[in-house]
Amino acid sequence: MVEFSSALRTENLPTIFRDKTPRSIEEEAESLRKYEVQSDRVCFLAMLNRSVVGHLNLVCGDHPQVSHVAMLGMSVLGSSRESGIGSRLIRAGIGWAVAANLRKIQLEVMSNNPRAQALYERFGFEVEGERRQVVLVDEEYVDLIQMGLALSSEHRITSD
Repeated sequence: MVEFSSALRTENLPTIFRDKTPRSIEEEAESLRKYEVQSDRVCFLAMLNRSVVGHLNLVCGDHPQVSHVAMLGMSVLGSSRESGIGSRLIRAGIGWAVAANLRKIQLEVMSNNPRAQALYERFGFEVEGERRQVVLVDEEYVDLIQMGLALSSEHRITSD
């Protein structure tokens, strides 16, 4: 994951949140341990030749009144985009959310990333709102598009 994060940072994409400094191996291990011990979150990794090329995480709301909703975060390395990895990760995430009896998945995508928004829309995510000029990217403010997917029994998707 440290190598994956470093590779993403090197891409310097204007369409993702950029970390200023890399996480240490210890910090990354601590972050990943939360997924082992807490049932309200999951992290899926896409691997190619023993290297991480994509990841998707879902984290449920920490208050009982929103614990039925998970927030999705995802990224795929440039060398692996347009290969179906993003779709496989989303299918896995939706499958986990349905199995966990969640009612909804939410996400935020930068308005300068129409390819990601189109991917989410193919899986049924709908635009629910917009937070204007909240992300500073290369000295320009970018909007965040809020999207959501209401889950139902129709979302029981078999894995690839």
